[in-house]
Amino acid sequence: MLKPHPAYPTTMDGTMSRIIETWKQHAGTYLRRDDTDRIAILFDTWVADPGYRREIGRRLEVEIEDETLNAISRFGGGSSFDGLDYDGRASEMAVSRRALLLGPKERALLERTTADEEIQELNAEVKASDPAGLI
Repeated sequence: MLKPHPAYPTTMDGTMSRIIETWKQHAGTYLRRDDTDRIAILFDTWVADPGYRREIGRRLEVEIEDETLNAISRFGGGSSFDGLDYDGRASEMAVSRRALLLGPKERALLERTTADEEIQELNAEVKASDPAGLI
């Protein structure tokens, strides 16, 4: 069951348009390979691959402790799906299957959004760039 959250609109409004444009900008920035000072992180790979987390930590010159993956940020009320319900055990959340939890109106908007040709192209490039092949 979804928590009431403005991140899951049911109509294509100004907020949703901004979300789409922001995603496109982020994907474009991630794919920009000429910026050697930038360290881009793929969320799905970060969650699934301890080696990827260690490599990112090495590049950032910080120690990444996997235990911190179980903490839920209190900023913004926690997870948009589960609030703070999984704090201390966040690794149990089904983050890779969240789209399955959407209601019919949210799912219809997601499908409409992901049908966008530019989003499809950017998403394919991001997936192809995944060093672990997890997304």
